[in-house]
Amino acid sequence: SHAPHVPLGEVLAYMRGNLGLFVPIFVGLPLVAAAQFGINAWTPTFFIRVHGYSPAEIGTTFGLLVMSCSTAGVFGGGWLADLLHARGRKDANLIVAVVSALIAAPFVLAFPLVADPTVALMLVAPALFFGSMPFGGGVAAIPTLAPNRM
Repeated sequence: SHAPHVPLGEVLAYMRGNLGLFVPIFVGLPLVAAAQFGINAWTPTFFIRVHGYSPAEIGTTFGLLVMSCSTAGVFGGGWLADLLHARGRKDANLIVAVVSALIAAPFVLAFPLVADPTVALMLVAPALFFGSMPFGGGVAAIPTLAPNRM
């Protein structure tokens, strides 16, 4: 059987009536993604210029941090959203995305400001972990927000 056709106007009206749900997803998640892409793109250059790392040194170090912390963040965000949803939080995906992005922010702001490169790298790790958590549950929120027929 075919799914019933839903007029575009009805979909847009639903989205307008639920801006509190859709703005964080369609504006917030892309902004968090842009910040994470920026961190991934510029952190190695920052450590080369400011802390004197060689490209090979920071490539290995930062690469391991991205592989471990970012991957764990994505999986952890999805796991936490599922756990909260199972406990009755219908907004679990959004809550995890927003809270984890807010937790990441101080680490993102702090790591370039510290003088010690080891401490800076220690601050990068939670920035990567918490900054990646929104992508485990946040994107998965989209199909849970609209009625099935939409």
